[in-house]
Amino acid sequence: MTRVEHRLNILVDAAEPMPGVDDAVALLRPLGGLVAVEVRDDLEGPSAIGVRLVAADEMQRLNQTFRKKDYVANVLSFPAEGDTWDEDDKMHYLGDVAICPDKVVEEAENQGKTVADHLRHLALHGVLHILGYDHENAEDAAVMEALEIRILADWGIEDPYADGSPVPDEEL
Repeated sequence: MTRVEHRLNILVDAAEPMPGVDDAVALLRPLGGLVAVEVRDDLEGPSAIGVRLVAADEMQRLNQTFRKKDYVANVLSFPAEGDTWDEDDKMHYLGDVAICPDKVVEEAENQGKTVADHLRHLALHGVLHILGYDHENAEDAAVMEALEIRILADWGIEDPYADGSPVPDEEL
């Protein structure tokens, strides 16, 4: 029997420093492994998702262009379309997640959370959208939120919804 390794690489583009986070790349590095353990049946083999930290003006432009909503979103997900196999890297490229550091800092302060924990939650939320999870109805929301809570607990982060915090922005 051939064993297929189901791993998920998170490729972080964080060129700009982020207040409250020493190293966003190192902070988000464990995300792929934590997610892969929980959703291995959803992966078709080695896979990658890009996570990019973007300025507020770019995030507002992305939100306006793709969702027709004229405000700065905290996180947006862009699932890849069609065949995503990358022959050079020998993995499926599943899509991209954009996160706005300014919004992360603002929300973390307003919600009494650390910037690092809120960033990790938003990255996880966006990654789960790429993998097909959503919160369009109560049943799907319950599944997605339970998965988020479980993965974040494995990462040492408390339930982000326990204090009544809203669900992060939606997928595209």
